[in-house]
Amino acid sequence: LSPWGLSLLRLPHYKDQTLIDHYIYPSHIPPVVTIPLIQHKGRPARPCVRVGEKVRLGQKIADADGEDSLPAHASVSGEVRNIGFYPHPFLGVAEAIEIKSDGQDKLDSAIVPRKDVERLSADEILNIIREAGVAELDDAGVPLHQKLKKAREAGVETLIVNGCESEPFVTSLHVLMMNKSTEILRGIVLAEKILGVKRVIIAIEENKMNALEVLGSK
Repeated sequence: LSPWGLSLLRLPHYKDQTLIDHYIYPSHIPPVVTIPLIQHKGRPARPCVRVGEKVRLGQKIADADGEDSLPAHASVSGEVRNIGFYPHPFLGVAEAIEIKSDGQDKLDSAIVPRKDVERLSADEILNIIREAGVAELDDAGVPLHQKLKKAREAGVETLIVNGCESEPFVTSLHVLMMNKSTEILRGIVLAEKILGVKRVIIAIEENKMNALEVLGSK
């Protein structure tokens, strides 16, 4: 029984059966991609490209339609082949943009590293997050800028960064912490600035002590 009197099931982790190594390997470029215009909770994005138009990797292809909406971006470079309704994992069907890849992944010229991001205000960082189309990865899919705004308005004092993996076999967070520790820590600093919290806690399970060491070494 748990401290709350509930009967809980504790499953073996089986992490060793899926964690082949700690590296992130690049995937192949798909010949065709379908980008849903709703990947978040709220209103779908509005297409800002036309059929037959050439697009580049990371280019905005749909604009946010209101505060509860997020833009969408091309995940490959190539040509817009169709804008229509396609299967959607949660909605059944939803409007999406189909892109035929040119196999080159040419990066959009608007994407450049920001060297002064730490000097930006909290609201400027929130706007960057929104324009990047970032939403939560859970079932709710709330736009991240909205969640951060609400947390700031509520006056939260502690930010808990969840590095735990509750499901058996899942090791993606472990590998991410091993390979992208610097980026994770920079993201934490930005979130800390947005929220104005007094302390930050990084939660990591006992079976990921090497990830803790990597994060602690930065």
